[in-house]
Amino acid sequence: MMHLPIEVGLLLLCLIAWPIFRWGFRNLPGEGWQIAWVIPARNPSGDGLSWPAVNITFYGVISALAYAVAAFAYLFLMAAFGQSLVGASVYAGILLAIGVPASKWVNRVVEGQAGHTIGGAVFTVIASALPALWLTQWCVGLVGEVRLDGLIAVTCASASYVLGESIGRLACLSFGCCYGKPISQCTSLQRALYGPSATVYRGRMKKIAYASNLDGEPVVAVQSIACVLLFALFVVVVWLLWRGHAPFALVAAISGSQLWRAYSETLRADFRGRDGFTVYQGMALIGAMLAPVYAWLLPSSAAPLVPQAALGWKSVLTVEVLLACQLLGLGILAFMGRSYITSARLDFQLHAPKAD
Repeated sequence: MMHLPIEVGLLLLCLIAWPIFRWGFRNLPGEGWQIAWVIPARNPSGDGLSWPAVNITFYGVISALAYAVAAFAYLFLMAAFGQSLVGASVYAGILLAIGVPASKWVNRVVEGQAGHTIGGAVFTVIASALPALWLTQWCVGLVGEVRLDGLIAVTCASASYVLGESIGRLACLSFGCCYGKPISQCTSLQRALYGPSATVYRGRMKKIAYASNLDGEPVVAVQSIACVLLFALFVVVVWLLWRGHAPFALVAAISGSQLWRAYSETLRADFRGRDGFTVYQGMALIGAMLAPVYAWLLPSSAAPLVPQAALGWKSVLTVEVLLACQLLGLGILAFMGRSYITSARLDFQLHAPKAD
């Protein structure tokens, strides 16, 4: 498998991803796919039989999986192009340190409420991609001669982001957020395009229910469409990168994903700010325009880098890398998994022991 042409490898990846996406599209909007775990708190009632509890959401679980898979894909691509995993890890760490907190504070600034916004986080990361790269190159320079090609690093990070958001949109399906507008409110052309694939959410605890009272009503399947389009974009970006077209891959990854984000805002019904043209659309369009600037500013290597899948697999299939990706996922779960919208209470019953 390590010596297969890139086209065959990407085809196999599509064959693996498609049934997972189909299952998610059918099941995650259902009522039973919002709360993953309920964890008792430390202050039970006086009788000890009723405990307040914290809900851990599937939104957090799937988001954690998306981050972990994206990080693994990023490290694989970097290693396949002969890049130092030390430099790659430092760059990823800086971008995560910027983007993860930004998902909360941008949401609070734009929407005035607690929660997470991937759009705001992505814009913050895109805007800081080059300063973060220069900081990384300075940091790794302190520890010796560590190879880090700027164009490859930014392109691999962009490709892995596209994959991560593709998977992460399944989290929105489970939580019932980022939902589309009702099919009944669409134009005739939109009904023809999006009606057959409409999503119907079930459950009063879904955000679409308590925020817009649209549970049970067919809405534009924005998240499902995003999953498919972004995954297809990831495949194209990796193929371009693998075949030596890194500048085009960079522009495709950033501009393609951000232009979709700007358009998809017109299909959404959840609150996105008080303006007709939303702040998130402005962020997405600025991000899309930054991509060709980055491709122009970042010079290509004097000698074209030839990717080697075997080298990539050898570098990432190690205890250190696998453990790091798992720890990243656990960190994201701790950061994004707890529900502040819902709560729970556990009631315990004591059954009399059966007589012998």
